[in-house]
Amino acid sequence: MKKIQKNLQHDSKLRSILQSELRNYFEQQAFNADLIKARKRKISFDNLPEAVENITLMLIDMDKKLMGNPLKQSANKKYLTVDGLRVYIETQTGKLPARQTVYGWIYRNQIPNFKRGKVVLFETAAVDLWLAENKRQSHSEKRREI
Repeated sequence: MKKIQKNLQHDSKLRSILQSELRNYFEQQAFNADLIKARKRKISFDNLPEAVENITLMLIDMDKKLMGNPLKQSANKKYLTVDGLRVYIETQTGKLPARQTVYGWIYRNQIPNFKRGKVVLFETAAVDLWLAENKRQSHSEKRREI
């Protein structure tokens, strides 16, 4: 029974990650469509204030999309927030670290991170390297070395 409950919890976490990724994908497609429409409009001296307003609104919308998504994706880089990192580490190691643990790593500069405003972000490639470097060896792995 516990195994079934654990599998259901894992499935629900995967489902939420997939939903988030799909939402990000469709938001990106909608943004690309808006960008194409904006490029097709001709800018002249007469409609310059309207064009500047549209560009400003697009930049604000872009900033909201980038800062609002817990798992946001750039061209080839994927960034995680603290909660996204916790889920990512759980999928990689099978253990969900506490929020306080992650903030402790940040405070002690033990995990690679950077800030965008007040949001702490982690690059997945750097997290993968960090996980590989800080992997603890099991007793059987230690015996094999000897």
